[in-house]
Amino acid sequence: MAVRDGGLELTARAENLPDLPPGYHTFTTASVLSRATVRYGYFEVKARAMRSHASSAFWFYRADPEAWTEIDVFEISAGAPGREQKVYCNAHVFRTPTVKDHLQFGAVHDAATGLADDFHVFAVDWDPDRIRWYVDGVKAHEIPNRHWHYPLNMAFDSEAFPDWFGRPDPAELPATFRIESVRSWRYRDVDAGPECCPTRPSVP
Repeated sequence: MAVRDGGLELTARAENLPDLPPGYHTFTTASVLSRATVRYGYFEVKARAMRSHASSAFWFYRADPEAWTEIDVFEISAGAPGREQKVYCNAHVFRTPTVKDHLQFGAVHDAATGLADDFHVFAVDWDPDRIRWYVDGVKAHEIPNRHWHYPLNMAFDSEAFPDWFGRPDPAELPATFRIESVRSWRYRDVDAGPECCPTRPSVP
């Protein structure tokens, strides 16, 4: 992980490090987690995915004893054949006081160009009533907000998902996921709907 030329870079590498837990070896990746939590707002990121089977991801989550929920703005594997332009948007509920089983509400959006070829703008509009995902200004996914009312941490990371994206190839590494900018707008009244913030970006 590095901050270079004003941007954040998360790099996946093929390497073995000593004293790793069983099952964690061969590849290393990176992650960043915010100290503060957020609840509701419009969050926009300009990023270029790494060209690798390893993921490039932007998400919100918090695992508390009472509630564990997650909003995945994007998970991308831009080096996996057939997935170079696919943006995976999802929201999970692992537990709340009223939900005991894992729930997920996902969609796949096809970007106009390769996600590792250039920078793209990804956004999520999270309000008390609905959650909407955007890729380069195009709505990619929308769900009613029935569960995501808990403060969450913001995260950027890369992971290896052999059963989903395929095992990374050492020949494609190192590969870097670059975050050029992060912008956020918070609702003035967190209990109000989208109309409470006229200064936020205009989105469909």
